[in-house]
Amino acid sequence: MQHHTVSLFGSEVHYWIANPGQAQTIMVIHGYRGTHHGLLDVMDGLPDYRLIAPDLPGFGDSNPMTARPNTIEGYADLIIALVHHLGLKKVILLGHSMGTVVAAEVVKLEPSLVTHLVIINPVAEHPLKGMGKFKMAPGVWYHWAAEHAPEGLGVRLLKNKLFLLIGSVAMTKTGDKALRRKIHNTHLTYMIRFSDRKTLMEVYQSSLSGNVTSRVPQIKVPTLLIAGKVDAIAPIAGQRKLAKALADSQLVELPNVGHIVHYEQPREAAAAINRFLHQREPAA
Repeated sequence: MQHHTVSLFGSEVHYWIANPGQAQTIMVIHGYRGTHHGLLDVMDGLPDYRLIAPDLPGFGDSNPMTARPNTIEGYADLIIALVHHLGLKKVILLGHSMGTVVAAEVVKLEPSLVTHLVIINPVAEHPLKGMGKFKMAPGVWYHWAAEHAPEGLGVRLLKNKLFLLIGSVAMTKTGDKALRRKIHNTHLTYMIRFSDRKTLMEVYQSSLSGNVTSRVPQIKVPTLLIAGKVDAIAPIAGQRKLAKALADSQLVELPNVGHIVHYEQPREAAAAINRFLHQREPAA
């Protein structure tokens, strides 16, 4: 893949381009605590499209924005600016998890820029929906402790491999031992690649406040939802409601997989994307 950088809103944004000779462009948006690496296996199955995958500011190789907040809305502004910087008139958006909310915000802000929306493990509802005040997810307590601890301790908590491994084990559903090891190693390698605690907490709080459903009235483009049937973070019931609420949607439910479709069933996800886009014939 070709590696490029561009300065946008105070961030030196690093992005990668695969299949540069293809006419149709898919902009790939990773999720919370991810980098562009997370969606590479899905991208490998999309050879008919030019793929552009940035590290969002504050993650991977990209430093935080200083002229925009590092939030869902700020990231949407950045994706729009990157599309314009590249001289593209139309793109397909592909996002995972938090990246699905960013993609939905892009459609809301500049609908003429997007031909199709592809959302993998979309955040259909508030991530803590249905949890009582004293039944908050362990991940919330973990982030609260990391945010309020002294700086050094807080960063060590956020990069602690035991805590990250516990989260990885909870998300991983495959029984394939080799794949499980690969997933855990990937999480341990890339989830620590955030710029600083302050930015990470800014992104985290934004990720808790946003979802795709709240942006449904502005989403008129054909939309593909790819959901894991045993996703505890974005439950399948919410995906079904979201699919029904969207003006033009198709829902693909993958069995025996949760919130990391892009790691556990990337070939199946790519096949679904290819079918959807080839049927809909995206405009250049």
